[in-house]
Amino acid sequence: MKSAGKYKGFSLIEVVVGLGLVSIVVASLMSVLQLSNLITKRVEEQDKSSISAIYSLEYIKDEIKRSEKVYPIDACPGLSDIYPDNFGFILMETVKDDDGTKYNYKTYYMGDGTIKRIAYNNSIVKMPAYDKFSGFNTVAENVVSIEGTGLDAENALIRICLEVDQGDDKTRTYIAAASVKGRVID
Repeated sequence: MKSAGKYKGFSLIEVVVGLGLVSIVVASLMSVLQLSNLITKRVEEQDKSSISAIYSLEYIKDEIKRSEKVYPIDACPGLSDIYPDNFGFILMETVKDDDGTKYNYKTYYMGDGTIKRIAYNNSIVKMPAYDKFSGFNTVAENVVSIEGTGLDAENALIRICLEVDQGDDKTRTYIAAASVKGRVID
């Protein structure tokens, strides 16, 4: 018979210490993975916000380029009263389709943290009344401010400034400008 002292193996204390060390390593790795996941989500939110702002600027600039006339917001009395946080200009674009020629008047304003586009299709070249502008398309989200946005009629320039919430109390400002030379109507 063999004595108990000749068997080789781990004692209960060695197993418990080994399991404790393994659990500490696993817990550390899980903590690192959780932090990495949190950082990735924050960066994705910031990227989404940035992409939305850049897309919005390009969308508005494209509409400005297609417009034939640019009016100051005061060309439509009462519009600023309904939409006080407006962009300061109204665009007019001629649209031809099977039903004939229409004149699309559109402008932008900020409301509830979003940039919205309102429009009116007119059958004649005449500024519609302020209450005719209706419907809206949301062009941008998470917008904090549009300060600095407006029409500089003297220099025939539209400046668009969007301050966007990036999360964690951080904001980022995106600026674009478009020339409207020869299209500004006083």
